[in-house]
Amino acid sequence: MNNIPRQEHPKPQMQRKNWMNLNGAWDFSFDFGNSGIARKMFQEEKLDRKITVPFCPESALSGIGNKDFMPAVWYLRTFELTQEQRKGRIMLHFGAVDYEHRVWINSIIALHSVSLDCDEQEPEKMEGAFSFFKRLYDNQQKWDEEFRAYAAEELVQSAKEWQGDSEEGKEPITKESFAKRIRICDISMRPRGEYAVYYEDDDMFYGHVIVIRGSVEDGMESADIEG
Repeated sequence: MNNIPRQEHPKPQMQRKNWMNLNGAWDFSFDFGNSGIARKMFQEEKLDRKITVPFCPESALSGIGNKDFMPAVWYLRTFELTQEQRKGRIMLHFGAVDYEHRVWINSIIALHSVSLDCDEQEPEKMEGAFSFFKRLYDNQQKWDEEFRAYAAEELVQSAKEWQGDSEEGKEPITKESFAKRIRICDISMRPRGEYAVYYEDDDMFYGHVIVIRGSVEDGMESADIEG
Protein backbone atom coordinates (compact mmCIF):
# COMPACT_ATOMS: atom_id res chain seq x y z
CA MET A 1 0.00 0.00 0.00
CA ASN A 2 2.91 2.38 0.73
CA ASN A 3 3.91 2.47 -2.95
CA ILE A 4 0.47 3.58 -4.10
CA PRO A 5 0.26 7.28 -5.04
CA ARG A 6 -2.74 9.30 -3.87
CA GLN A 7 -3.81 6.71 -1.32
CA GLU A 8 -6.69 8.76 0.02
CA HIS A 9 -10.24 8.23 -1.24
CA PRO A 10 -10.99 10.94 -3.87
CA LYS A 11 -14.39 11.61 -2.27
CA PRO A 12 -14.07 10.85 1.45
CA GLN A 13 -17.77 11.44 2.08
CA MET A 14 -18.56 8.51 -0.27
CA GLN A 15 -15.93 6.09 1.04
CA ARG A 16 -17.15 2.57 1.75
CA LYS A 17 -15.65 0.21 4.31
CA ASN A 18 -14.30 -2.28 1.78
CA TRP A 19 -13.14 0.08 -0.95
CA MET A 20 -9.99 -0.74 -2.92
CA ASN A 21 -7.55 1.82 -4.32
CA LEU A 22 -6.44 0.80 -7.83
CA ASN A 23 -3.80 3.52 -8.17
CA GLY A 24 -0.27 2.34 -8.87
CA ALA A 25 1.37 0.35 -11.64
CA TRP A 26 -0.75 -0.68 -14.63
CA ASP A 27 0.20 -2.22 -17.95
CA PHE A 28 -0.17 0.35 -20.73
CA SER A 29 -0.03 0.50 -24.51
CA PHE A 30 -0.49 3.14 -27.20
CA ASP A 31 -3.10 2.49 -29.90
CA PHE A 32 -2.26 5.11 -32.49
CA GLY A 33 -4.27 3.33 -35.19
CA ASN A 34 -7.30 2.99 -32.89
CA SER A 35 -7.42 -0.66 -33.92
CA GLY A 36 -7.09 -2.32 -30.52
CA ILE A 37 -10.63 -3.68 -30.45
CA ALA A 38 -10.19 -5.27 -33.87
CA ARG A 39 -6.90 -6.74 -32.65
CA LYS A 40 -8.68 -7.99 -29.50
CA MET A 41 -6.28 -6.26 -27.15
CA PHE A 42 -8.86 -6.81 -24.40
CA GLN A 43 -7.76 -10.46 -24.42
CA GLU A 44 -4.09 -9.65 -23.79
CA GLU A 45 -2.56 -10.75 -20.50
CA LYS A 46 0.25 -8.18 -20.66
CA LEU A 47 0.87 -4.86 -22.44
CA ASP A 48 4.20 -3.46 -23.62
CA ARG A 49 4.61 -0.53 -21.18
CA LYS A 50 3.97 0.42 -17.56
CA ILE A 51 2.12 3.50 -16.34
CA THR A 52 1.63 4.89 -12.85
CA VAL A 53 -2.04 5.63 -12.20
CA PRO A 54 -3.64 8.11 -11.45
CA PHE A 55 -1.27 10.25 -13.52
CA CYS A 56 -2.19 10.76 -17.18
CA PRO A 57 0.16 9.50 -19.93
CA GLU A 58 1.07 13.10 -20.83
CA SER A 59 2.52 13.57 -17.33
CA ALA A 60 6.12 12.69 -16.48
CA LEU A 61 4.84 11.38 -13.13
CA SER A 62 3.05 8.59 -15.01
CA GLY A 63 6.32 7.26 -16.35
CA ILE A 64 5.12 7.84 -19.92
CA GLY A 65 5.33 11.60 -20.53
CA ASN A 66 4.00 11.50 -24.09
CA LYS A 67 2.93 14.95 -25.29
CA ASP A 68 1.76 13.90 -28.78
CA PHE A 69 -1.87 13.25 -29.70
CA MET A 70 -3.05 9.79 -28.66
CA PRO A 71 -6.31 8.70 -30.35
CA ALA A 72 -6.59 5.68 -28.07
CA VAL A 73 -4.65 3.96 -25.30
CA TRP A 74 -5.08 0.73 -23.34
CA TYR A 75 -4.69 0.03 -19.63
CA LEU A 76 -4.54 -3.40 -18.01
CA ARG A 77 -4.22 -4.72 -14.49
CA THR A 78 -5.41 -7.64 -12.39
CA PHE A 79 -6.87 -7.58 -8.90
CA GLU A 80 -8.87 -9.89 -6.68
CA LEU A 81 -11.87 -9.19 -4.51
CA THR A 82 -12.34 -10.77 -1.10
CA GLN A 83 -15.55 -12.58 -0.22
CA GLU A 84 -16.52 -9.59 1.90
CA GLN A 85 -15.99 -7.21 -1.04
CA ARG A 86 -18.14 -9.41 -3.28
CA LYS A 87 -21.18 -8.88 -1.08
CA GLY A 88 -23.73 -6.40 -2.41
CA ARG A 89 -23.09 -4.10 -5.36
CA ILE A 90 -19.59 -3.76 -6.81
CA MET A 91 -18.77 -0.38 -8.34
CA LEU A 92 -15.72 0.31 -10.51
CA HIS A 93 -15.05 4.04 -10.60
CA PHE A 94 -12.76 6.03 -12.91
CA GLY A 95 -11.96 9.52 -11.72
CA ALA A 96 -11.13 11.04 -15.11
CA VAL A 97 -11.62 9.79 -18.66
CA ASP A 98 -11.00 11.85 -21.80
CA TYR A 99 -13.42 11.55 -23.45
CA GLU A 100 -14.77 8.01 -23.86
CA HIS A 101 -13.91 4.69 -22.29
CA ARG A 102 -14.77 1.02 -22.62
CA VAL A 103 -14.05 -1.50 -19.91
CA TRP A 104 -13.49 -5.23 -20.23
CA ILE A 105 -13.62 -7.43 -17.13
CA ASN A 106 -12.15 -10.88 -17.69
CA SER A 107 -12.23 -10.13 -21.46
CA ILE A 108 -15.97 -9.37 -21.36
CA ILE A 109 -17.06 -5.80 -22.01
CA ALA A 110 -18.75 -4.08 -19.10
CA LEU A 111 -21.97 -2.23 -19.93
CA HIS A 112 -22.31 1.54 -19.69
CA SER A 113 -25.57 1.14 -17.81
CA VAL A 114 -28.24 -1.37 -16.86
CA SER A 115 -31.77 -0.36 -15.89
CA LEU A 116 -34.44 -2.54 -14.31
CA ASP A 117 -37.67 -1.15 -15.73
CA CYS A 118 -39.98 -1.64 -12.76
CA ASP A 119 -41.29 0.05 -9.63
CA GLU A 120 -38.66 -0.05 -6.90
CA GLN A 121 -41.52 -0.20 -4.37
CA GLU A 122 -42.34 -3.70 -5.65
CA PRO A 123 -39.27 -5.78 -4.74
CA GLU A 124 -40.65 -9.00 -6.26
CA LYS A 125 -40.76 -7.31 -9.67
CA MET A 126 -37.24 -5.97 -9.24
CA GLU A 127 -36.05 -9.46 -8.36
CA GLY A 128 -37.78 -10.82 -11.45
CA ALA A 129 -36.16 -8.23 -13.72
CA PHE A 130 -32.76 -8.84 -12.14
CA SER A 131 -32.99 -12.62 -12.52
CA PHE A 132 -33.76 -12.25 -16.24
CA PHE A 133 -30.92 -9.76 -16.65
CA LYS A 134 -28.54 -12.19 -14.93
CA ARG A 135 -29.48 -14.87 -17.48
CA LEU A 136 -28.39 -12.52 -20.23
CA TYR A 137 -25.27 -11.34 -18.48
CA ASP A 138 -24.06 -14.79 -17.46
CA ASN A 139 -24.08 -15.75 -21.15
CA GLN A 140 -23.16 -12.32 -22.47
CA GLN A 141 -20.85 -13.45 -25.26
CA LYS A 142 -23.47 -15.80 -26.73
CA TRP A 143 -26.27 -13.23 -26.49
CA ASP A 144 -24.05 -10.47 -27.85
CA GLU A 145 -23.18 -12.52 -30.93
CA GLU A 146 -26.85 -13.34 -31.51
CA PHE A 147 -27.92 -9.69 -31.04
CA ARG A 148 -25.25 -8.53 -33.50
CA ALA A 149 -26.24 -11.10 -36.11
CA TYR A 150 -29.92 -10.23 -35.74
CA ALA A 151 -29.31 -6.48 -36.02
CA ALA A 152 -27.15 -7.05 -39.09
CA GLU A 153 -29.84 -9.17 -40.73
CA GLU A 154 -32.53 -6.58 -40.05
CA LEU A 155 -30.65 -3.33 -40.65
CA VAL A 156 -27.78 -3.88 -43.09
CA GLN A 157 -29.85 -2.73 -46.05
CA SER A 158 -30.76 0.48 -44.23
CA ALA A 159 -27.09 1.02 -43.41
CA LYS A 160 -26.21 0.68 -47.09
CA GLU A 161 -28.87 3.25 -47.96
CA TRP A 162 -27.57 5.65 -45.31
CA GLN A 163 -24.06 5.19 -46.63
CA GLY A 164 -25.20 5.99 -50.19
CA ASP A 165 -22.71 8.03 -52.15
CA SER A 166 -21.45 10.01 -49.14
CA GLU A 167 -18.75 7.45 -48.33
CA GLU A 168 -17.48 6.77 -51.81
CA GLY A 169 -14.28 4.77 -51.77
CA LYS A 170 -15.04 3.07 -48.45
CA GLU A 171 -15.61 -0.65 -48.13
CA PRO A 172 -19.28 -1.57 -48.64
CA ILE A 173 -21.21 -2.55 -45.54
CA THR A 174 -21.91 -6.26 -45.29
CA LYS A 175 -23.73 -8.27 -42.65
CA GLU A 176 -20.38 -9.44 -41.32
CA SER A 177 -18.85 -5.97 -41.10
CA PHE A 178 -22.08 -4.52 -39.64
CA ALA A 179 -22.06 -7.11 -36.84
CA LYS A 180 -18.42 -6.40 -36.01
CA ARG A 181 -18.81 -2.62 -35.93
CA ILE A 182 -21.66 -2.21 -33.45
CA ARG A 183 -20.99 -2.23 -29.68
CA ILE A 184 -23.36 -2.98 -26.84
CA CYS A 185 -23.78 -0.10 -24.38
CA ASP A 186 -27.01 -0.42 -22.39
CA ILE A 187 -29.70 -2.90 -21.39
CA SER A 188 -33.18 -2.25 -20.02
CA MET A 189 -34.99 -5.25 -18.50
CA ARG A 190 -38.62 -5.64 -17.41
CA PRO A 191 -39.93 -8.01 -14.69
CA ARG A 192 -41.20 -10.63 -17.17
CA GLY A 193 -38.01 -10.73 -19.17
CA GLU A 194 -38.83 -8.22 -21.91
CA TYR A 195 -35.68 -6.31 -22.83
CA ALA A 196 -34.34 -3.45 -24.91
CA VAL A 197 -30.66 -3.77 -25.77
CA TYR A 198 -28.85 -0.70 -27.08
CA TYR A 199 -25.86 -0.71 -29.43
CA GLU A 200 -23.61 2.10 -30.60
CA ASP A 201 -23.80 2.31 -34.40
CA ASP A 202 -20.16 3.22 -35.23
CA ASP A 203 -21.60 6.16 -37.24
CA MET A 204 -23.27 3.91 -39.81
CA PHE A 205 -26.45 5.84 -38.98
CA TYR A 206 -24.64 9.06 -38.09
CA GLY A 207 -24.66 8.49 -34.35
CA HIS A 208 -28.13 7.06 -33.89
CA VAL A 209 -28.54 4.13 -31.54
CA ILE A 210 -29.54 0.60 -32.57
CA VAL A 211 -32.22 -0.91 -30.31
CA ILE A 212 -33.05 -4.62 -30.23
CA ARG A 213 -36.26 -5.60 -28.45
CA GLY A 214 -37.51 -8.99 -27.41
CA SER A 215 -37.75 -11.23 -24.38
CA VAL A 216 -35.46 -13.73 -22.70
CA GLU A 217 -38.02 -16.50 -23.15
CA ASP A 218 -39.18 -15.80 -26.73
CA GLY A 219 -36.11 -14.27 -28.34
CA MET A 220 -35.62 -11.17 -30.48
CA GLU A 221 -38.62 -9.38 -31.99
CA SER A 222 -37.31 -6.19 -33.62
CA ALA A 223 -34.25 -4.12 -34.43
CA ASP A 224 -34.66 -0.40 -35.01
CA ILE A 225 -32.70 2.84 -35.28
CA GLU A 226 -33.54 5.45 -32.66
CA GLY A 227 -32.26 8.73 -31.32
